[in-house]
Amino acid sequence: MAEKRWDVDDLADLIVMEQLMSSLRPEVVTFVQEHQPKTTQEAAEWIRVYEDAQAISGKSSGPRPNKSGNTSSSGPKDGKDEQGHKGSSSRNDITCFYCGKRGHVKKDCLKRQSDQKGVHFVASEELRDVTSTCGIPQLCVPCSKKHFQPHCQVYVNGVKGEGLRDTGADMIVVRASLVPAKAYTGDSLRVRMAEASHACDLNTAVIKVVTPLFTGTIVAIVMDDPPCDLLIRNRVQFVDGVIREVPVYRLPTSFLYSRGPRRNERINLSNPYLPHVQPWET
Repeated sequence: MAEKRWDVDDLADLIVMEQLMSSLRPEVVTFVQEHQPKTTQEAAEWIRVYEDAQAISGKSSGPRPNKSGNTSSSGPKDGKDEQGHKGSSSRNDITCFYCGKRGHVKKDCLKRQSDQKGVHFVASEELRDVTSTCGIPQLCVPCSKKHFQPHCQVYVNGVKGEGLRDTGADMIVVRASLVPAKAYTGDSLRVRMAEASHACDLNTAVIKVVTPLFTGTIVAIVMDDPPCDLLIRNRVQFVDGVIREVPVYRLPTSFLYSRGPRRNERINLSNPYLPHVQPWET
């Protein structure tokens, strides 16, 4: 039998499943494991079935519910559980002060236990909004909130400099002092300045850049005194003619390379936010 091929989604789901199970009460874990859920979403459905059945029956222990929420037996009729203790007849009247739902108290609240373990327990319709800025598309609260950071550290032809993400224009702009004479292409582009009535012709050059948004050999406009060393704008033109959209949010460096790159090697990554990866020249 061939071995199962694991992809990033399977690995992320497995991690979330382990975190979710570790946040549950032992009896809930046993119930979920008996039904052998294959995904986190299936496990969440069984947890919901268990909690709904407990809220309806008003007992902390009793017959196992099936997936429809019904119990396999009607339970003790004398108002006592299996240990002979009197059951709580007013269980359904209890309201959780944490989530506001009825049928359980704060210490037994599933949402509270999930929040304390750092797991964002979401409904199925919310799964489509999960982001992947942490490198793996898992359900994590900090990564679901992106923050735009315009300033960043860059390297231009091996020289460390300051970069600025400018979402108001298209072409990349580099400071002239960072461009050697042999890097100029001999071509120029007419650039319209902030004042719409003012435009000028600026030279272009081929430069090697390393930024949090993309890495490679690109064609950029050269200016004598730009606001920073490298203006990162909405589009980047690579030396092979490929033009890509520049992402707004940074890519984690741990996601760019899993090992040290080799010369003349391109790393094949299936990240849609990574526009064009070329070797990191040292």
